[in-house]
Amino acid sequence: MLSSSPLYSKVGSIGLALTWTLATFGAALSPVPASAQTAGPSYYRAELVKPAKDGRTIAGGQVWNCADTICVADKGIDRPLRVCRDLFRKTGDIANFTADGKQLEAKDLARCNA
Repeated sequence: MLSSSPLYSKVGSIGLALTWTLATFGAALSPVPASAQTAGPSYYRAELVKPAKDGRTIAGGQVWNCADTICVADKGIDRPLRVCRDLFRKTGDIANFTADGKQLEAKDLARCNA
């Protein structure tokens, strides 16, 4: 019985693990259609003054998905003002910024855009 040998079992396991790894990396790195980028609930939401140049950017330790002037991202570990400032550095002026449905106050938004 050749198929029950430990060598074939190990080769099969390695092949399955490699296939799974490639499939998950492919899903993580594949581009997201523009229509789906801002769909669904997100922790952070920013409205930019000018449309975003890129559909995806990394700012504040988060991957931001942008379509036109709206950018969204999942929750991070930094304070909202810091995340806003990091996004400002990547995208330019921010007209409105919310974290968990709460808008930044006007004074904090001014600090974000400084």
